[in-house]
Amino acid sequence: MDIEQEASSYQNAVAADGAKRDAYAQGSSEASRLLHDTTTHDEAHPFGGEAVKSFVFGGMDGILTCFAVISGSAGGNLSPKVVLILGISSVIADAIAMGMGDFLSSKAHRDFVVSEQNREEWELKHYKEGEIREMVDLFSERGMERGDADQVVRVMAKYEDFFVRLMVTEELGHSPPESDLEIALTAAAMFTSFLIFGMLPLVVYVFAMYADEP
Repeated sequence: MDIEQEASSYQNAVAADGAKRDAYAQGSSEASRLLHDTTTHDEAHPFGGEAVKSFVFGGMDGILTCFAVISGSAGGNLSPKVVLILGISSVIADAIAMGMGDFLSSKAHRDFVVSEQNREEWELKHYKEGEIREMVDLFSERGMERGDADQVVRVMAKYEDFFVRLMVTEELGHSPPESDLEIALTAAAMFTSFLIFGMLPLVVYVFAMYADEP
C-alpha cells in the first residue's frame, strides 16, 4: 500500500470513528449498532492519542521557549523590533527541531518494537511451547483460571501472526508499530503546535513595534 492509499484509508477510518463517537456522545445505541454493522473495524484510535500528546507537549514547550527569549530580551532593554526578530527566529528553529526530534524518536521506537517483534517470531518458530507457557503464566497472573488461560492461549497460538502481535503488546508492553503516515502526522502536530503557541507571546511586540513608529 503506497502513501496515498494509506492516507485515504486513514481518512476513511477517521470518518467512521468520528461517526461512532458521535453516536456514543448522543447515547444512540441504534446509530452505534448501525455504524458497527456497516463500517469496518479499522478505527483511528492510535493517531488520535499520540497526536494530542504531541500537540499539548509542543504547545507548552513553544510558549515557555518564547517566554524565555522575551524575558532575556526585555532584561537587555532591546527594542520591540529586535525582540520580535529574536523570538520568531527562535520559535521557527525550535519548532523544526521539535518536529524532527518527534519524527526521528518515533521512528527509532518503531524500529525497536519491530526488532522485538522479529525476536518473538523467531522464538515462537523455534520453541512454540515455551512461548505458550509464558502467555498462560501472564494470563493467570492477571486473574484468569489457569485451565481457561491454557485453553485460550493455545487457540490463539494457532494464528501465529496474531499471536506474535499479542505477545508484543501483552508480554512486552509495547504498542503496535506505527506506520510512516502516523509518525509523520504526529511529528507535524508537534511542529504546528510549537509554532502556533510559540508565536502567541510575540503578538504584543508586533503592536508595540508599530506603536513606536512615528
